[in-house]
Amino acid sequence: MNITLKQAKLAKTLFQIEDSQLLNKIETLIHQAINDFQKIEEPIISYQKTPKNKVEQLIELAKQPTPKRISAEQLIEEQGFDNEAFGKALDNINHSLFEDETLEELLNTLTK
Repeated sequence: MNITLKQAKLAKTLFQIEDSQLLNKIETLIHQAINDFQKIEEPIISYQKTPKNKVEQLIELAKQPTPKRISAEQLIEEQGFDNEAFGKALDNINHSLFEDETLEELLNTLTK
């Protein structure tokens, strides 16, 4: 049976239930089933809508289930971290801006 057809039949059944306790029980069972069968590489829940802009892309990303484990390499790739660019940014800091204040004073200004 087509997945979309199964989803539609399940949704129709759910919309016909008017007992709140039964719906709570079904919700719990659904979450347990998803957690039992969820794989890190192959999430059960997927969103088919193609986001149009950056905000929509971020919203869709936020809806995705959080994996139990994620590697540092994957974080670096997804967040676009560039060690060379970071090093250059550190080198370009004008350190003379901080000569008049101690580190403690600088940190105190951040907490105000």
